[in-house]
Amino acid sequence: MTAFLTFRVKGMRPELWDAETGSITHLTAYQTVTDGIEIPLSFPGFGSVFIIFRSPLSIAGLMLGKEIVKNKTILLQTTQGVGIVNSGPLTGSKEGKKFSQQIELPQPIVLNGPWILRLPKNGYAPPRDTFLTLMPLNHASKDRLKYFSGTLAYHHDFSFAKTESGKDMRI
Repeated sequence: MTAFLTFRVKGMRPELWDAETGSITHLTAYQTVTDGIEIPLSFPGFGSVFIIFRSPLSIAGLMLGKEIVKNKTILLQTTQGVGIVNSGPLTGSKEGKKFSQQIELPQPIVLNGPWILRLPKNGYAPPRDTFLTLMPLNHASKDRLKYFSGTLAYHHDFSFAKTESGKDMRI
């Protein structure tokens, strides 16, 4: 689902809380409007997220154009920092000024398996298992992993040579 949602909340910064993973994402793409705050939101079918307003706004949000582009991910920060954008055109506006930029990113580095899974000792699932490729647990062939409920850690060792780093690359 992709939509622009308006909330009757003023002066507060939006956050997305994912109940499945426990992750909290501080939104930076939003727009303050007369009635409150407008947020572009996208998640898969049957997906859900809590939208929380608990911190005061410290910076103005960046509102992207309302053209919905499927299969593109755009994450931007309006403060000095790093933004992650898929390659391609990026247009938007900030404080009434429009901008357009062509984004060219290098291909991502693939981290091939094996991936070690470390689970808590709870008597049901083994404390350690291995996936040959990275995948979510619900795609596992073993039922004890497929239906696991709780917290676990994925571990994978890799090397990153200086020659691959480029000029301004971040890991």
